[in-house]
Amino acid sequence: MLKTLLIINPSAGKQKIQQQLFGVIQTLNNANFEIQIEITKYHNHASELAQFSEKDLIVCAGGDGTLNQVIS
Repeated sequence: MLKTLLIINPSAGKQKIQQQLFGVIQTLNNANFEIQIEITKYHNHASELAQFSEKDLIVCAGGDGTLNQVIS
């Protein structure tokens, strides 16, 4: 089972992720991923979550800024 951190920025993309969230979680779960979900709460929070994660995989759902924070 792949330990996965799912970082979600609920404010990104006109909040479209909220409509797709169940499908994303269901897809990861069906693929046998062990999922921990974290929702960003402030600027650069995604960066902090990614930096201190001990998961095998990090998946982010947000805009360009969220992706940039996770990659950095």
